[in-house]
Amino acid sequence: MGRPIMLHSSASRTSWQGLAEAAVLETNRDKLQHLINDAQNAIMDEIEDSDHEETQCEHRRRIQAMHALNELRRVFKMEGFRLVSPSSLS
Repeated sequence: MGRPIMLHSSASRTSWQGLAEAAVLETNRDKLQHLINDAQNAIMDEIEDSDHEETQCEHRRRIQAMHALNELRRVFKMEGFRLVSPSSLS
């Protein structure tokens, strides 16, 4: 897997970034698949709606997010995979 998605708390975060962050942080297995789909659809919508003058940096961020979401989906589908709540790790 490439570099991880950078999680930002900036109010300027686009909807796909917020959805990708929500998917990465989700601990409810029932919601995870839906969030991954929503995030990937939002990224594709952004790509389709963007003008062709987007920066290379923005294009790279979208590609990295798609790779991260695909990896999250792959791990989610692994047999025996169990999501662990961050609070249960302490």
